[in-house]
Amino acid sequence: MNDSLEQDEARQARTALDEANTRRIGSMRDRRIHGIATALIGIILGAALAIQPESEGPTLFLLVVIVCFIAVGAWQTRAARSTPRSTNRTAFVGIGATVVMVIAFVVLRQTLEVRGDELTWSLRMGSGLLVAAPMILAGLVIGRGGQR
Repeated sequence: MNDSLEQDEARQARTALDEANTRRIGSMRDRRIHGIATALIGIILGAALAIQPESEGPTLFLLVVIVCFIAVGAWQTRAARSTPRSTNRTAFVGIGATVVMVIAFVVLRQTLEVRGDELTWSLRMGSGLLVAAPMILAGLVIGRGGQR
């Protein structure tokens, strides 16, 4: 009797493990929330770099950008009930690519400044789009990640 009880428990444990492995963690709603938040962070950063004023030091503009980041983070934290599988990894890849684009933008800006040239409107907008693109792409991947 004891052997059949152990076998029954082992079978139930195996079944529960199989179900857990096939079950998705997080809902599509949570995926969309995380995807939208990731894309919004990229859009805010790209827009901030594209339209940033030419002043030295902290400004009201920087304060507005920081408040926007905090607002998106607070919304994401409150709205999502879980963090779906691979969401953080995808977001970190997007952030890493965005950081590379920001560094390229800063190098371009400093190079133009040293040469005495000015950053044109089209170059600012193009740079803003390139900075935002990795986070927007990561947001799309996160938002659609559960649909296979």
